[in-house]
Amino acid sequence: MGCAQDNLQGVGIYATVDENKSVGFNLKWQATDNLSMALDYHDSSGQSQPNSKYGSGGSVAVAALNRITTSGYFSATGMPVLEVQLGERNSHNQIVRLDEIDVNDMQLSGSNFGSYNNRMDVEQVQFDSTYEFDEGHSIDFGVSTVEVTNRGQSTGISRNSWSGVGTPGDIADLLTIDSIDGVFDGLEGSNDPRQVTEFFTWDFASLIERGEALLQTGAHGNVTNGGPCLTGFCPSYDFDADEVTTEKTFSIYLQSHYMAEPFDMPINLFTGLRYEKTEVHSEALVPLQDRIEWSVINNNFALYEQKDADNNTIVGFSEIDGEYDMLLPSVDFDIEFIEDVYFRASYSLTITRPVYNDLKGAMNIYYFGADGGGGGRGNPQLLPMESSNLDFSLEWYYDEASYMSAGYWTKDVDNFIVSETFEDQPLFQDLTTPMDGALYDEAIEAITGGDPLFVYDNQDINDYFAEHFADEPNVEVTGEGDEIEVVVTGLATDPVATFDVTMPINQNETSVKGWEFVLQHTFGESGFGFQANYTVVEGDLVYDINLNEEQWVVP
Repeated sequence: MGCAQDNLQGVGIYATVDENKSVGFNLKWQATDNLSMALDYHDSSGQSQPNSKYGSGGSVAVAALNRITTSGYFSATGMPVLEVQLGERNSHNQIVRLDEIDVNDMQLSGSNFGSYNNRMDVEQVQFDSTYEFDEGHSIDFGVSTVEVTNRGQSTGISRNSWSGVGTPGDIADLLTIDSIDGVFDGLEGSNDPRQVTEFFTWDFASLIERGEALLQTGAHGNVTNGGPCLTGFCPSYDFDADEVTTEKTFSIYLQSHYMAEPFDMPINLFTGLRYEKTEVHSEALVPLQDRIEWSVINNNFALYEQKDADNNTIVGFSEIDGEYDMLLPSVDFDIEFIEDVYFRASYSLTITRPVYNDLKGAMNIYYFGADGGGGGRGNPQLLPMESSNLDFSLEWYYDEASYMSAGYWTKDVDNFIVSETFEDQPLFQDLTTPMDGALYDEAIEAITGGDPLFVYDNQDINDYFAEHFADEPNVEVTGEGDEIEVVVTGLATDPVATFDVTMPINQNETSVKGWEFVLQHTFGESGFGFQANYTVVEGDLVYDINLNEEQWVVP
């Protein structure tokens, strides 16, 4: 199949340092022979920060514009095979030359240096008390508050020169060809002759030093967003994205324990009720998007952020609130109706809270391409997953540390948290794309003559723009002859850019039930024994392996 022209490879360095702190205290008071109280407080934090001169992570790529075919082959048993052909195609899309991998074809390409500062603070206060009656019954009571704050700050310095800068071969002495040949010999299909095995390696710091030297000579053009080092090969710590999510939970519970021996059969009955109220507040500062630029020759799209007069990123503020409250009952009963033989039954309503990353409300843009962009955010209005649980078991403790049991259980689960993608969302009304704009449509009509079956590539589009639209205000043409490159910026009259936005939502419910059998036997006082268990699970979810579409499964 055809593909983008760039044969791109990258090397990165990633380094962070993590620090955890915690302080707390516990108080216990035996107020009377029957009444005891406890107070627990703790305050803890965890922070992750950049730990190298390249920030949290830096990557630099090299590329050659001679990739002509990319094919993937998949089989039921063997490893996937990736085939890449290098060379040249003519204007009729015919292969006229095949190349071998060569360091002299490579140019310095784009780079990215990111800095991330993430911090979590947890503050909790909990009070518990127990009153024990002389007959062995008891009542437990407690109150707690928990406040969790997550803050994430980030920024990135990118050189969007993904079509390459300079001339092929000006970094050849820094590159070495390596191979994965033989690494996967244990897998079927690993020695397929179509498999790409060779790749480039290089010293990260040496390539950056060469890139900066070539920038100083003018051989690698100019850098518009160079960061504090002005070359683009360094991180910034002036964070342009800052999001804070705070979750506050208040809870109160009451639990009783009743003991009795009717007809010489000991019983225990635990009943409990817990009330919880949770409030979530998420606020964020995120960069505002300014424009989209399309590098026609390699079909790359670059998103540029809005800048002020001092070249600082302009950010926008957003905030989202969510809350929920719940009553969580529980009942647990057991009876020894025959010596060493117990019957147990329990019911409970339990919850599983969303993970904190799912609660972040900031809208993050990940990429933009010919078919639109992609982005995502969390959802501070998520509800926790609820599970209604019913359990029965029969247990026989026939010897010390030896027993057998059989159990039946059911779970009715609601509010599963799943990722949903909302397609073609116009997130920014003033952000347009040159793809399918007036100039693009005119160029395609002229190249194909209106024939939808006519074969063309980005070289054809690049050449047409350079010849006919070079004087348009949103078209920039650089280079000469075969080195001409065209960059097109979206105009206000072009289509509004759309994005596929992924976010977590509450969706779906399911029921699961099953049997569990356990046998544990200890051989006297030898210290040896064994345990065996067998579980049967049945759910109401149906999954059709013949459907070529996304289907929900229990996570």
